[in-house]
Amino acid sequence: MIEALAVISVFALISGIFLIRLFIGEKFFLGRKYLSQGYQILLSRRFDAYIMDTLAVCFASPFLFIPLFFGKSVLCDMGKVTIYPMLILLAVTFLCGRLLEKSCVFYNEQGLLISKPFRRLSSVQWSEIKDIQKRYTTAQLYNVLDQNGQRLAWFPLNLKTQPFLELAQKNGISICISKEDSIVLHTSNKKLNGTLGSWDAVLAQSVYSQNDIAAFVQFQNFSVVLFLDKRLNENNVIAINQDGTIRWKISDIIKQTGPIPYVALKRESEKTISVMAVISHQYHRIIYEIDVYEQKVVRQQPDFAC
Repeated sequence: MIEALAVISVFALISGIFLIRLFIGEKFFLGRKYLSQGYQILLSRRFDAYIMDTLAVCFASPFLFIPLFFGKSVLCDMGKVTIYPMLILLAVTFLCGRLLEKSCVFYNEQGLLISKPFRRLSSVQWSEIKDIQKRYTTAQLYNVLDQNGQRLAWFPLNLKTQPFLELAQKNGISICISKEDSIVLHTSNKKLNGTLGSWDAVLAQSVYSQNDIAAFVQFQNFSVVLFLDKRLNENNVIAINQDGTIRWKISDIIKQTGPIPYVALKRESEKTISVMAVISHQYHRIIYEIDVYEQKVVRQQPDFAC
């Protein structure tokens, strides 16, 4: 019981410190003045900085509470071997917090405004940008490259940064979005239940009325739904008729040797969709384009290009 209370107290302390740092950080965020000038945030590492500052305060806590409650002698008994590494760790985490807080990228109709540690604030016009390319990683991270192919900035691809891509494309920037990321971008990380209009009532009549919905594509007289429920295994992409009956399951079209979860769904045309499956623990992904009427695979990765 005592151990459990101690663990809860530690988590409560860390959470309290983080919330205080979050409140202060957001109130005095340096980018506020740029936002008031019409800029939008493309990248901000300030939340990472808040976490580092929280850790720094936690590392500093022994130096504050031990002398207060147990006397300075206890701190002296800890010895240099213990104290010096803690001080170094405190300094490193605090410095990392400052560096992360300084890392920001903003954009507007004219171009980018880039803030980096140890560098002056720089402005980059759209004409100075050559293209936007995916980084060599499975994560949805992209680089903004100048005319010489050098990286100016990087950013995560998500719904919040999608307007930047649209603005870049409008300004003639070459953009290469991988097929995988494009599909993921059209799939919600929140359940869509209750937001589908008349189809909410239809789905409520189906056997999947209790399952959470991640993506939804409507066709004439039926819809294709991506469910979040892992218990459905290889059948979490299902076509449902307007009366709530099942038209087909993904396992009827794509035959697999074992359960494979599908994680993304997107409309490709008036009669096709793309679904993305995770087929290994190494997050190896494969994309299938499916004719929803003929119920067959039209093509699959690597037939797709970015």
